[in-house]
Amino acid sequence: MRTFLFSLIAGALLVTPTVHADVPTPGDWAWRFIAGGPIVGWPAADDRGRSYFTAEDRFLYALDSEGVMRWRTDLGRRSTGMVAVGADRSIYVVLEDGRLLAINKDGRLLWENQLARREQLPPVVLATGTVVTSDTTGHIVAVTHAGFRIWEIELGESLSSAPIVNFDKQLVFGTVRGNLVTIDPSGRIIARRYVGDVPSVIGPYPDGVLVGTTSGRLIKIQTDGEPVWRTDLGSAVADLVVGTDAEAYARLDDGSLAHVSASGVVTWRADPTPARVASVTAADGALVAISGGSLAHIKQDGNLSWQVRLPSSPVLAALSGLGSALVSTGSWVTYSYPIDLEPKGFWPSVRGSVQATGVPPGVVVARPDPGEFSDSLDYIYLSEFLRSPFENDQMTGLREIAGRLESGGLVGSYSYVLGFSEDIAGAPYYGPVGFNSRVTVTRNARSLAISILGSIGDLHTSRFLLRLLRAEEAVDVQVEILAALSELGTGSEGEAVHTVSQVIASDSTRGPSDQLALAAVTFLGAVHRYEGGFLSADGVLLLTRIMSGPYGRSTREAAAAALSALSAAE
Repeated sequence: MRTFLFSLIAGALLVTPTVHADVPTPGDWAWRFIAGGPIVGWPAADDRGRSYFTAEDRFLYALDSEGVMRWRTDLGRRSTGMVAVGADRSIYVVLEDGRLLAINKDGRLLWENQLARREQLPPVVLATGTVVTSDTTGHIVAVTHAGFRIWEIELGESLSSAPIVNFDKQLVFGTVRGNLVTIDPSGRIIARRYVGDVPSVIGPYPDGVLVGTTSGRLIKIQTDGEPVWRTDLGSAVADLVVGTDAEAYARLDDGSLAHVSASGVVTWRADPTPARVASVTAADGALVAISGGSLAHIKQDGNLSWQVRLPSSPVLAALSGLGSALVSTGSWVTYSYPIDLEPKGFWPSVRGSVQATGVPPGVVVARPDPGEFSDSLDYIYLSEFLRSPFENDQMTGLREIAGRLESGGLVGSYSYVLGFSEDIAGAPYYGPVGFNSRVTVTRNARSLAISILGSIGDLHTSRFLLRLLRAEEAVDVQVEILAALSELGTGSEGEAVHTVSQVIASDSTRGPSDQLALAAVTFLGAVHRYEGGFLSADGVLLLTRIMSGPYGRSTREAAAAALSALSAAE
């Protein structure tokens, strides 16, 4: 094992190995931003280079890639610093009083959900838009992107580490009893395995997970729960970044940084005494912030590529994904340094940031396959009703689902309940999956299924409803689909408005429906609130087509009022 000792001499970070020149040394900062108070927690970033963070002045800030503040939103209370970005670019913030806030990309509040507990851990955002929150007592809550609680469970154990999403698309939590608890996105506990020590941080790994512990061990656990190797690092593991080459960078409580190979061997250790490693990011090695006032890049072999002295002591360094490093400091200032590095690791807490993989980590997270549940009694119970050719049976099954929504009883069944509802809603066009083709889904069942989707659907559901809208010819069903989409929000970056504009164009030609036109106006307002941004050309065309079309006076006036209001909102 090779150990490289860092030291701070005369204000400079020095390292014994030779500095390599193949990675450019950053010059002066490209831009800096001064917030209204000290920055709290870690920032999150979306796929367009925009970064989001909170400060002690109670504001959530949004900066573009040039460091220009696009907006700031008063949260009304101090944030915990836990910020996450969803696949639809919604921003989620946890406040000190235990509330979860959803903010759209323009900085407007979408909804808030009281989580009841204050000791919250960082939220996890899945590709479906589902936000999973947890607290140290073991209380876990899942909320859809539209703010509807779909399940919550009590583990019966206090949590010791922030949750992650593994490569099997499941949530993994560490507990104070030394267990790793694995939960699927529908709220079903898959496994509870004892690892022999208290996990302090967990990192996703292609064939399992890495677990850093409070006693200073790093343990690789394979998918079946069996340990592969254990390495003693000598100090509690405070943070963990797993590189794409399967090596790991462990930031320890004693302020040092250890590099661990894929086989569990510590190949080098950086100890910048008397300063400390404040943060680490994987990027062709390690990008580290040193509390003594430096930013450094260390190659995978432990050699120092470069180091740069910062104007003030850094708290963290994060790669934006656009060739620059964002450095938050102990003061109110955030700096951006032009660095020709890309993230080359898996984000440890899966906060919905491009930090680690270059894409929101939720992209790899999908719904569980309903086939996984086909042997469960609950699945069989529902499927027997929904496969029946009789309306009474179909409605009984759907009413059972609707009853679960009211009682919050979707733990362990959310994914296949959603799948069943989509099967019924879209039956005339592609046939319910696994159903007998001779079974006819009744009109009333379709109506109830579409309504259910509007209540509990995820981002995949929104895209499904748009496809259904394009295929549907019955006006009354189109109205129901638009109502469901208005309740869900879309996050489809203009695709939804374009689709609805085409539907209205077809409606004007075949015979106008005031009910459909009014539903389209309501839908456009809902999309504008949910997605933010500018009123698109398709949106203007949709409203002007209704205003000038063969509709009733009240319908045309509603379109004109919406055009005025949405234009003024720009």
